[in-house]
Amino acid sequence: MNKIPHPDEQPTMKLWPEVGEALRLKRSATYAAAQRGQIPTIRIGGKVLVPTACLRRMLQLDQAEDVEDLRFAGVPPMSLDPAVIPRQAEQSRLETRGST
Repeated sequence: MNKIPHPDEQPTMKLWPEVGEALRLKRSATYAAAQRGQIPTIRIGGKVLVPTACLRRMLQLDQAEDVEDLRFAGVPPMSLDPAVIPRQAEQSRLETRGST
């Protein structure tokens, strides 16, 4: 796996190619995983970015100092179990729609 920088060095990474290549995914698989909620993303203008802190936490490279840091970034706590991820992503989308 390519090096994923510390958030102090690089707060966000481009979904493609930076994150996709770091996870050794093809372009289409990277975007599909992001759409399913398996990769946390934020949109700024036309760019799709991944918060480095969230990615490092998801991959268990760092321990989050505060779970609220992830919630602030809009990332729901997620299991890496493929059977659970789609259900959690859908629940997150429903919660987001209900709060607007």
